[in-house]
Amino acid sequence: MFHKNIVNDFERAKFYFENMSAYLISPYELNVMLKKSMNSFQLIDVRDYEDYLDGHIEFAQHIPPHKIEENLSMLDKTKPTIVYCYNPSCKRAVHAALKLIEHKYPAVILDGGIETWEEFDFETVKTSASDK
Repeated sequence: MFHKNIVNDFERAKFYFENMSAYLISPYELNVMLKKSMNSFQLIDVRDYEDYLDGHIEFAQHIPPHKIEENLSMLDKTKPTIVYCYNPSCKRAVHAALKLIEHKYPAVILDGGIETWEEFDFETVKTSASDK
């Protein structure tokens, strides 16, 4: 059951809904970007390593959320970083994006994660552990 104060906090709700998609990119938009220019952004997969190996979006780097800060030197601060996780309820991408933003790296999240990407029938690639 919803708490009455939250449901009736119209100003807070308006702010949230106006801004909730500002830092999300749709799978369709990402797919277009991948075809146009891979040099204009960075892509990070924050899922478990085994799941990354089993299938990830082409050109994605695997960096778990708890290792974002130690891998900042691998990222270009002048390009937006698109972060993705498993599905819409996975919060790893949120945690990773927050860490990037705290260090002044522009970041957005792939809306729906890899699950939604695959629902669009967009390609994923597999990597063997020896390829990485």
